[in-house]
This record gives sequence, C-alpha cells and structure tokens, in this order.
Amino acid sequence: MGKRAQPETWQPAEPDVESIREQYAQPFEALAEGETPALILRNAVGPEDCAAVLQRLRERDVIRPPGKPGSFDYVGTSLGMMGANPDEFFADAKRTHALYATLFEGIFDPIKWTYETLNRLAVGHRVAVAQEPDGRRYGPGIFRYYPPGRGHFPHFDSVRLREKRVAYSVNRYPGQFSSILCLQAPEPHPEAGEGIVHRARWNEEIQPYLDAHTFPEYAEQHDVANARVELEVGDFYVFNTLHIHEVPPILGDRARIVLAMFMGFDPDEELVPVWS
Repeated sequence: MGKRAQPETWQPAEPDVESIREQYAQPFEALAEGETPALILRNAVGPEDCAAVLQRLRERDVIRPPGKPGSFDYVGTSLGMMGANPDEFFADAKRTHALYATLFEGIFDPIKWTYETLNRLAVGHRVAVAQEPDGRRYGPGIFRYYPPGRGHFPHFDSVRLREKRVAYSVNRYPGQFSSILCLQAPEPHPEAGEGIVHRARWNEEIQPYLDAHTFPEYAEQHDVANARVELEVGDFYVFNTLHIHEVPPILGDRARIVLAMFMGFDPDEELVPVWS
C-alpha cells in the first residue's frame, strides 16, 4: 500500500491532504483496515466562510435551534430517520437537492467543497452522490445542530449491519465512512462535546454492551485504545463508522453545528457513494 511504519499509538492522519497522502498512498484503504482512526484536515475552511454558511442557513430560515417555534435542528435528508419509506425518502432527497442548488449562491458552497475534498482523499476511487439503478438520488449531505446537553452514546453506523436497509443499493457495501465539517464548535471541555473513535470494530460480542450503555466497561476489560478528535471551526475529518464511536454531551452554552455525510466503501470498487 505504500504506507509508512505506524506509531505505537493509534493516531489520526493529519493535518492536510498532502501530508495524509504522504503517510498513506491510499487513505481510504487505511481507514477501512483500521490503520488510523481518522483523516483530519485542520483549518481546511476559513472561519469567515463557515460563518457565512451559518448566516445563510439562518437567513433562509431552514435551521432553527430546538426550543424555538417550528424548531428544525437539521437540514437535509436522513436515511436513518426516513429510510423505512423509500418513496418518502427519495422524494425528500429530491427537495434537498433543489434546496442546495441555490442555497449557497454567492458564498462558499460547503457541499461542493466536501465532495471535491473527499475525491482528493479517495485515491483510486471516485466519490459521488449515491443513486439507485433507476436514477433516484440520495441526499447529498446533512447539516446537524447539536445543542448543549446533546451527544451520542457509543455506537456504530452501518446501513448494512445496523439499520439493515435492504431496500437500498448502498446496503451492499461492506464498509461505511462518515465525514464531518465543523461549522461551529462547542466550548472546549476535556470530557465533552468532541468525537471519540474506539479501536474496536463492531461485532456481536460488543452489541450487548452498546444496548446496555456499558461499552466503557468492555473497553476497559479489553484494553481498547481510542482517539479523541477535537475540532475547531473549519476542521474536517473522515472516519470509519464500523468502529465504535461517541460524542459525550456538550457542556457550555455553544452548540455544535456540522455538515455530515455517510459513504459506502469497497476497496475493489471505484465508486464511493455518498448519502446522508
């Protein structure tokens, strides 16, 4: 694969595309094989561009914090939330494509930038919006608003293994990644608000611990290493969602706002399909 010898600790590859590709000739293969917990681009997007995107989302009234009238804490089409009804899902995805076609006119376009960046990292592969054989397209990305107090328990994400969305073509991909662009970061805290990726790939032995919210006990018993991914505004990262990961609840007064995407991965296929 052309990679360098790995350090003793499990460390993300960073801080830019060039450095990552020097360390790993094929970065996505390195993620799939668990050689690194994440690919991180630091200061990849300027803070002024991030601020402009957030301002546009608010001006167009498409994102409202929880607790506000008509609160809407995400923008985009979620396969996880809407996948039980394919007709509803693809109809909503079509509306999302129409919204994004004009939403960022005249300012930085985070959707376009993310696809361009993923293609720079996906050496030997081509990243594009997922679509069914009949041409129906999935959502291209989703903006998520995490208010103080919200987070994610340890879990894994997989259309194939967790959600079992057999009605969708992306179900056939053995691997799954996620990308995150940080548009607004919570207040720094040593134990909260940042992603943690564990060096434990999901299996049936782990699932009871996830169900009981006792994964920390499993991790301690099995000496599972982890990597904390601390993001500032404009940072971007990609990780393997088959590894157990979490975001401890945000503390402080500032919400976390990100642009997130999922993607399927098969090292033997050129296409890396993206959905949200």
